[in-house]
Amino acid sequence: MAKNMANDDSSIGWKPTRCRAGETLLRLGMLSGSEKSIIEQAFYVLESSMPFRLTEEATQRWIVDTAIAVKRLKLGRTIRLGPEMLEHLQLRQEFGLVQQYVKFIEKSFVVRFTPMETGHLTILLLGSALRMNPRKTVGGQLTLSGFVDEEALDLAQGLIRHMEAYLDYGLENDNELKNGLSMHLHALLHRLRYNICRDNPMLDEIKRMYRYVFDLVADVLRKEIQAYALSISEDEIGYIAIHFQAAIERRRQLQTDMVGAIIVCSTGAGTSYLLASKLRRLVPQVKVLNTVSTAELRSAIKEYGPDVIISTVPVQDYGVPTFTVSPLMPEEKRQELETFISCSVKVKYKSYETLKSFMLPELIQLNVPMNDRFEIINMLAGLLFTKGYTTPDYKYSALEREKLSNTAIGGELPFRTVIPAMFLNL
Repeated sequence: MAKNMANDDSSIGWKPTRCRAGETLLRLGMLSGSEKSIIEQAFYVLESSMPFRLTEEATQRWIVDTAIAVKRLKLGRTIRLGPEMLEHLQLRQEFGLVQQYVKFIEKSFVVRFTPMETGHLTILLLGSALRMNPRKTVGGQLTLSGFVDEEALDLAQGLIRHMEAYLDYGLENDNELKNGLSMHLHALLHRLRYNICRDNPMLDEIKRMYRYVFDLVADVLRKEIQAYALSISEDEIGYIAIHFQAAIERRRQLQTDMVGAIIVCSTGAGTSYLLASKLRRLVPQVKVLNTVSTAELRSAIKEYGPDVIISTVPVQDYGVPTFTVSPLMPEEKRQELETFISCSVKVKYKSYETLKSFMLPELIQLNVPMNDRFEIINMLAGLLFTKGYTTPDYKYSALEREKLSNTAIGGELPFRTVIPAMFLNL
């Protein structure tokens, strides 16, 4: 296991790189437009040969760090790295990529990069925030093996396993979390080893909005990372907490969007199971509640309350969206079925059945030409009394309550607290 190279006593001259230095350089106009264009051109060639892309922010830092290196070399100064650190860096494939990159920079700026300067840029590349490069996927899937350090993959799996024990959200099956977290930890471990600081401007907001997840990540990560003889800041913990919170939100969305379906099939159990299996594979948001015959459909609707019916035969209209499909369900029907499911979800979530059950059309008043809240309360209380829902005392109670403090709860929606005895039929 590699040790913390930044703490190697032979690494005289290496200083931690603060991300704000690059921002300051750009702000002061110390990097001309033509210089920036040359470096950008060289960087895009470098990036095209990498399995991942740098984030936009990391790209800007890289451009500025390259410009600083060029100016440093023109002044006759250079970065000094210890022999052990340089030897460690030269064994990495990233060092070879950076060597090709600096050759272009050398020709354009008429400077000579030393191995130590190349090693310095390699350190910065290793610590840069990454995102997936679509050109480097296999069959549309991200392949991490060979590009992300094994220790980052192991740490990601350990973190996910321990977080799942606390959260129980099915995180171990979330490939997006696994891939994104592994890429992040790949860069993070290098940043920690080389003392590269990465500030987190969102830290306070993350701690305020996602405190529980942040505290869990902090506890689990600090235990896991002890094996690497490294320590981690709250800034970095905040970034990792975002990965887990995003995974939680995906799971919640998936659970929210699950569509309950009853399958109607008249050709036997084997065909029913095949159709149910295909549905689960092709349209994962469909939750098969039961498989029934046409004779059992009415009672199944009452028992399960499905969002949709997927049937292999025409069925009677029971007021539930119905999709008719072949028992073998050819894959070309997938898009048509997904469109049907999507429309059904929209209807489902726009109907507000629970809220409607508490509302009576005869009591809904629209476009009432009144601006005074006391006048409105008086009018509504009178309507409730006229319809036989309250006693005469309710109006006075409501007005007195309003005088104590405004009962609005946002969105121009008033909240009424009333005495139950004053209601006769609600």
